[in-house]
Amino acid sequence: MFKGLDYLGQEHNDRAQYYFQMISNACDEDVELKNANELEILFICKTLAGSFAEMQSYQTSFDFSQRGLKFANEKHVSYFLDELNYFAALSIKDDKSKKADYETFNNLAYYLAKVNENSDLLKKIDHK
Repeated sequence: MFKGLDYLGQEHNDRAQYYFQMISNACDEDVELKNANELEILFICKTLAGSFAEMQSYQTSFDFSQRGLKFANEKHVSYFLDELNYFAALSIKDDKSKKADYETFNNLAYYLAKVNENSDLLKKIDHK
């Protein structure tokens, strides 16, 4: 994953995509990774959602944000909920048919970021 992040930081999206796709392929639909704890699984989902959003692969970004949110809900954990909701909102921002979903994800991201004092994320969130 970190190799993909390095390439993404260097704006080599094709190389980054290769590494992220390898990780994506290793994740099954239920996001069950052997030997990974809840925090690690949610970190993977959050990082992939953010990376795919940065590469403008919005559907894949949305899918990983949803997988992370579903997993967090099932396991009753709250790691990265602000960022997962942010990436979900970002991924559907331009889809007029999902305006209500966008507002929900965006508001959740905003209020969770406020509670968590995530000032970096608060700067990114478009909140009225």
